[in-house]
Amino acid sequence: DAIRPDLHLDYTWTINAYVSVMEVNLTISNDSLYDVKDIEINCEHYSASGTNIDSNSREIYEIFPSGSVREFYNFNMGFVHDQTDSSMCVVRRFKVVQQ
Repeated sequence: DAIRPDLHLDYTWTINAYVSVMEVNLTISNDSLYDVKDIEINCEHYSASGTNIDSNSREIYEIFPSGSVREFYNFNMGFVHDQTDSSMCVVRRFKVVQQ
């Protein structure tokens, strides 16, 4: 059987207009029976016309215990295209902590 931890991601984002850097406020909930670590967040960016124009990925190298909720503020996702109008972020990868 594959292990499928139940992870939930809530976020808000802004772009620092002076340097075109995306900053996100993240809330990650681990509602599973497993501790996980090294969560990779991927954000896809879209123009006003809806065209996918850019993406960014970053890892959070921490352990997220089972049942925990963690918050990260002003998390730097890196440079983004200057025509980014909307973004969609997801948890793309993680590792299950061996017990």
